[in-house]
Amino acid sequence: MNATDYFQSYEKYFWEWEDDMGVETGEPYQHLISIPNVSVIAYRDYALELLQQIAIDGIPLFGAYVLVLYASSKNASSGFDGVSYYLRNNNQYAYNVAEAVDFLEKVDRIDDKYKKGKNKGLLLQTIFKDCHHKIPQKEAKDILDEVTSAVHLLQDCAVKAPFNNAIFQKEVRVLELLNKRFPTAQAIEKAMAGLMEVPGIAEEIVEETITADSRKDFVQQLIEDPKTFQVGALIKRIWSGLKIPIHQLSPGEQPIGGVSDMTNKGNFDQMLLSEFAYDDDLFLSRIANNETLYIKREIPPEENIFERIILIDSSIKNWGTPKVMAMATAIAITNHPKAKMSCHTVILGTTAREVAFDEVVQVIDGLSVVSGLLDVADTLDGYMKQQAFQKNIEIFFITSAQALKATRLQKILQEHSASIKYVIATEPDGSMDFFRHQKGTKRHIQKIVLPLEELWADKPKEKSVRKKELDMFPLNYDILFPVPKSILARFVLKDAYYVLSSKKNLYRCLLAERNKYSAYRQILAGGDLLFGQISVKSNGDYALCKDEDGVLFLYYFDRQSRLLSSLNLLTKAYKSLTVALQDFAPDQQLVAQDGEAYLFHSLPELCREITIDAESLRLQPIPEKMQLEIRKGKNEQAATLNSLSLEGQRILTNHFLIGINDKGQLMFSNYVLGLYHTYLMLKRVKGSKIQIMAERRHKDIFTFPDGSELLVDTRGMLTLTSSNTSIPKIYIPAAQHMALGLVTSDGVFSGNDYFLREGQMNEPVNMAGFYTQYIQAFINTIVTHGV
Repeated sequence: MNATDYFQSYEKYFWEWEDDMGVETGEPYQHLISIPNVSVIAYRDYALELLQQIAIDGIPLFGAYVLVLYASSKNASSGFDGVSYYLRNNNQYAYNVAEAVDFLEKVDRIDDKYKKGKNKGLLLQTIFKDCHHKIPQKEAKDILDEVTSAVHLLQDCAVKAPFNNAIFQKEVRVLELLNKRFPTAQAIEKAMAGLMEVPGIAEEIVEETITADSRKDFVQQLIEDPKTFQVGALIKRIWSGLKIPIHQLSPGEQPIGGVSDMTNKGNFDQMLLSEFAYDDDLFLSRIANNETLYIKREIPPEENIFERIILIDSSIKNWGTPKVMAMATAIAITNHPKAKMSCHTVILGTTAREVAFDEVVQVIDGLSVVSGLLDVADTLDGYMKQQAFQKNIEIFFITSAQALKATRLQKILQEHSASIKYVIATEPDGSMDFFRHQKGTKRHIQKIVLPLEELWADKPKEKSVRKKELDMFPLNYDILFPVPKSILARFVLKDAYYVLSSKKNLYRCLLAERNKYSAYRQILAGGDLLFGQISVKSNGDYALCKDEDGVLFLYYFDRQSRLLSSLNLLTKAYKSLTVALQDFAPDQQLVAQDGEAYLFHSLPELCREITIDAESLRLQPIPEKMQLEIRKGKNEQAATLNSLSLEGQRILTNHFLIGINDKGQLMFSNYVLGLYHTYLMLKRVKGSKIQIMAERRHKDIFTFPDGSELLVDTRGMLTLTSSNTSIPKIYIPAAQHMALGLVTSDGVFSGNDYFLREGQMNEPVNMAGFYTQYIQAFINTIVTHGV
């Protein structure tokens, strides 16, 4: 790197060279470094003087140096909003900007006494000691000598070159790693005072801090966890068959202490001792004729700075078994007992997301990252262009054999074959093919066949984690649920209609008053979820009772096993009974009336009342008079249920692909959320394609490129959370082909009153205005991201 490259400024960048209009020296070159339209960073001479001071250990990239210089100045007291704007505006891979800004804020919080006079140089020297992408001392000296002697050089550098994303990413990466290195502002102060040893940065100083035993323990943890068992079970088998080099050494890293070569040229101190045994005349003759032998010592060891990057394809053709095999292969390479290289893993989807696999929870998160793209050719191309200036890196690309057939992907792999050293193709049957790019050609080097059925035979029992998954969802929202069409049972108690869904959720709906002119009763509103995930079997008869205290009891009767049970829905107290043969008949019915439950039969001697005592359930005979009342109540309930004009809605459950289509509408697989006259509906459409895809971060969480999220509650609710904090959360019932109601987190409702919760304070607003103000604003934030 020369001085022009080092000091070059770029368009739309976070710093620039600027003339100081108040200094009349007549010099034609730039005097100031500043953040465009924000603040002055420093005078040129002062910035170069500090660079000279820290150059004894080498110098950092100029952009990183400029940002730290700004953070350590008085101008930083105005905040980092301007810096943050330029960093986020230019960043295509948003995972490292927040940490970079966080580090600058730490520098700003350092005590002022460390940022004045000679301490300023010591502060910068401490911060950038052994930092990432550091320019060595000799090269740094040449750069500073060149800019000192060529006074007009900075004038050329002030002419802005087109934005260079690779350089931008390197400079931000330096700050991201420094943020990890210094957890607090006090850590920087202590490092300056020499009170603590500053830990090295993984990418720059490769230290083997993870032992082979700890790696084996980690693999065992993966095997013991049901969610990561399939990944963990493959790792040791991959280790046993892997033939790629596990550790890569720099050229000079070899044993020292001997002679590596003999030559006829060299210095006198390298001359072979036996040469001095000749007499003077012959000795001089051998020197004159270049016949003298000189020894060449072995090269001393050099720092091993090789770095491995493993890219995992998460597109559609890599879902399922290929994804598990890819994850296991990546962990096997990065956590091999003999591995000494620095390794990074990146999952390619709509964006390139760097992940770590140091803990079980990180592996679980990695398994949940999937993309709806057909292939990741464009993402791979963008990531490889970002890495174009990196040296001493070795890149692995793991994909499925089916995805590898894509013409576009093959073209990108060929274009970057110099950097992508290995391509690993997985098959659903457990086979993996390893290819190596060498001298422009792809050569097959190995095939591994994993016996998946054998390795996955002893899966540990799944622990109940459903409760943890439901923790992200509230029991109810500020809007009512759509009542599902798929149900186990329906009940009527007074003026309320209850539904037990096939997912074992109990909903309550309000009923309209009886109309003497109509045989039907209308359900006034959607479902208020009372209890979720009720522990009850799926086949049999159900009855719902409410006692004097308003506590609901759910009864269940299975004729095949003669099992009778009751569940207190409030306390979850469960009691059961196997009905004796003398009390049982195959055509008995479970009914409820006036807070009591009965086994009813047309024969009086087979009618039984169900009572609950402290221990269990009991059956008691029923007087004949009571049997007539039970029969009458049973018939009335059946008539009421038959009179209901609406039974339920189809809930949208297929959410594999979520995004925004070419018309700027939210799309859920084949369904579009759109305005139809004055109604908002989820309707199935043909021919509409997703243009901006949301990435599936979790089975129920989808994230758009700008950071906006869509949370899918499979009970029938969608939650939109925009990256623009001025837009409130939006709750949308996930009912197909019906007019919907919507509500925001600040209580604004619009649409179908069927979903309006009783007691809603705010007046409903016009749907067209609601859509523009909230839904369209949510979509526009995503569409305009990065424009």
